[in-house]
Amino acid sequence: MSNDLKPFQTLWMKPFDKWFDEFMQMPTVNNFSPKVDIAETKEAFELSVQLPGVNKEDIKVELDGNLLTISGERKFNKEESDKTWRKVESFYGAFSRSFTLPDNVDKENIKANSKDGILLISIPKKLDEKKANLITIE
Repeated sequence: MSNDLKPFQTLWMKPFDKWFDEFMQMPTVNNFSPKVDIAETKEAFELSVQLPGVNKEDIKVELDGNLLTISGERKFNKEESDKTWRKVESFYGAFSRSFTLPDNVDKENIKANSKDGILLISIPKKLDEKKANLITIE
């Protein structure tokens, strides 16, 4: 590199280096939005919510009418004061996901269980009395 370009390179790189160092030391705190898989069987709807690193006590599941809401917070562990974070790719922060349930669910028997960072919610279907009494005649 010629000496004529060195002052320009120094002026251009210093702000970038400072920004990069400051950016890389800060943990990424964004709205965390957990991934949800939904399956349907003849008997129930099953939600599988991916919540790695979220304590069971930090999860809330609520039903208001037909609106099922899963909320909580994934917290960043800052307790290790001897560390300087250079890069954090994980997402942290409060989250809330809501789902409108169909009318054919048994709201009284919804069950939730958290294991290995996965929240499993089972939403049983109501037995449709008309279909239960329906007889097909050949």
